[in-house]
Amino acid sequence: MNKNEENMKTIDNDIIETFYDNFNKIKDKPIVIYGVGEKTKLILQEFPDFNIIGLMDNSLVGNIYGMPILKKEEVVERAYCIIIVCAIHNLEVIYGRIQNWTKDANIYVYHLNGKELSINEKRNISEVIKNKMMYKRNIDEHETISFDLFDTLVTRCVLYPSDIWELMSQRIGKQDFKEKRKQAEVLALKEYGVFYKDGRVYIRQYL
Repeated sequence: MNKNEENMKTIDNDIIETFYDNFNKIKDKPIVIYGVGEKTKLILQEFPDFNIIGLMDNSLVGNIYGMPILKKEEVVERAYCIIIVCAIHNLEVIYGRIQNWTKDANIYVYHLNGKELSINEKRNISEVIKNKMMYKRNIDEHETISFDLFDTLVTRCVLYPSDIWELMSQRIGKQDFKEKRKQAEVLALKEYGVFYKDGRVYIRQYL
């Protein structure tokens, strides 16, 4: 198994563990998975005892992985179901497609990480477009533009940013790296404290 395969295996194991921890208590409730990618396939394989009644996708119809792809009308008819969005990227866009009718039908929508999604927490598509226009205008008006790299210009291919520490442990051959990295962050925050500026969190040492 090469490094890339090892990394993907680690991510898959994390998704399996996270899904079980968050949704095992409601596994008998009708569940609809939004998304038809490899992670959905993984969940279907690992949790055959969950009451997953179908999948949703923005463009596909028919069946995949032995499950029907449901239209929104079919989902609404399934009383008391919940939708779990199986996506790591583009969550805001995906939720924007379903937020209004799921709210009207009193259908709860969750992310893989167990967090319930709500209209108050996610901007609708028109707001996304409006903000893109605002950002472009600001870029055109300034000579120099800087960006955060990770989770802004580059998205980590992991479920949680801290999963990088697990991958680093494997890469450098130090199994205690993840725990030491956690401890280092706790000590830094405890020693130097944090403060907020422009809506962001800073450790005092680095300013």
